[in-house]
Amino acid sequence: MQKKLKFFVLLITYSLIINTSFSQEKVQLLSEADSLFESGSYTKSLNLYKRLIKQEGAYTPKMLLNMAFITQAEGAYAEALYYLNLYYKHTSDRSVLEKMETLAQDNNLSGYTFTDYEYFSNVFHKYKLVFFSIGALLILVTLGLSIYKKQRKENALIPFIFLILFSIGNLWLFNLGFQRTYGIVQTVNLYGTDSPSAGGKRIQKLQEGDRILLGNTKDIWYKAEVDEQFFYVRKNNLLIVNGE
Repeated sequence: MQKKLKFFVLLITYSLIINTSFSQEKVQLLSEADSLFESGSYTKSLNLYKRLIKQEGAYTPKMLLNMAFITQAEGAYAEALYYLNLYYKHTSDRSVLEKMETLAQDNNLSGYTFTDYEYFSNVFHKYKLVFFSIGALLILVTLGLSIYKKQRKENALIPFIFLILFSIGNLWLFNLGFQRTYGIVQTVNLYGTDSPSAGGKRIQKLQEGDRILLGNTKDIWYKAEVDEQFFYVRKNNLLIVNGE
């Protein structure tokens, strides 16, 4: 009985786990990592946190902030900024922006100017299910109204037009709209090339920790952009902050 009660408490405590359904094992692993962090065993805590992300695909906002704290203290600024970016992506908490901007400025890193567009993109992804439900409801209502008017031999053009618009809008939002992917450079003295090949001309110098906007992929390459300059970088040189 006590074990069940303990698990129930842990389940509520860590109900904010992102990106995955979670099991008792994951909740207990997270609890252990948090306990290690609070006791000052930062290295052991970080190892468990990384295991949760890489192997289990699970993380919480608190966990990401703890990881940023540890990696910053270790001087691993690229990793610290990566975890802060993930935190911002999934919480839309603007209070963390000043922290990222200060950390980037102190280390002469670029790409940490955050726009309102990115903020609203984060909010959209945070409440994606709500937007999906509203969109689906609007589609069903306009579909029903179109059928109703057609059966009564009335003009169904206006509800039909809205039906098409809502359908296109939903498809755009959930397949194209607001999708932006960023990469945090994790390699020292990286160069972007003018083509997706090892023999490409070096045209863009990047520092470890720089944040760049990513576009399409081609094999092991990302097409990237900095200040309207397009170039290619290998995927394994980046920590990806996905638009999803």
